[in-house]
Amino acid sequence: MRCVTLNTWKNDGNYQARLTAMAEGLAALGADVIALQECFFAETIAADTAEALARALGMQVTRQAMRSKLRWHDGVCLPSRSDLALLTREAPLARGYAEFPGDPRDEDRGLLWIELAAGSAAIRFGCTHLTHFRDAAGEAVRKEQANAALECLLKEWRGPAVLMGDLNARADQSSLAPIFANPALDPAARSAAIASGEVDHVLLLQGGDNCQFIAHEVTMRPDRANLDAGPSDHPAVVMDFHVLEVPDA
Repeated sequence: MRCVTLNTWKNDGNYQARLTAMAEGLAALGADVIALQECFFAETIAADTAEALARALGMQVTRQAMRSKLRWHDGVCLPSRSDLALLTREAPLARGYAEFPGDPRDEDRGLLWIELAAGSAAIRFGCTHLTHFRDAAGEAVRKEQANAALECLLKEWRGPAVLMGDLNARADQSSLAPIFANPALDPAARSAAIASGEVDHVLLLQGGDNCQFIAHEVTMRPDRANLDAGPSDHPAVVMDFHVLEVPDA
């Protein structure tokens, strides 16, 4: 199974050019599950990053409306959102959302999760975007959110799970200790995340003898010389794992 996470960078830069570049890049990866953050949605101009990418990739979209605010787009200030979304090839068996503790400067953060069939049972997938503030207060809130993300994803769940998203910290930073020091995290996934040095992560949890980590890759890297053309200001992070046998959760 192949999982990918990508922060889509709202409507910044050349939005239409970036949307095309994201669709082309993600299509080449051939993922089974894609976690998207900062999905621009503006009803008045029929802009919908999650739906556009799902349509281009022939996938289904599960979204969580997030972070409503006025944003400038093509010289017009309009109401919009910055959603979380999970794209899948098959319809989810279940979905849920859990809100996180927030920083007063940066509220409306949480975890969108779904369950997908894997043989006779299921795997749970979560998509999240933790706070970006780098001061002491922001670090403290991000640590609370990291703990909440893991607790919400694994609550009453014994089977394998995959946590994906922009965690706004590297694997070796203290604010992510609730995740990276947790024994549920697959050791190979932990090592790959540390080696990558990225703040975007795809992490296998509770895999046990039922899921085998195969590979980790950072791709679709931003072109710093032409960032506005995309695909994004973040790279895509890919994890492959093999489902051996999944017990009932």
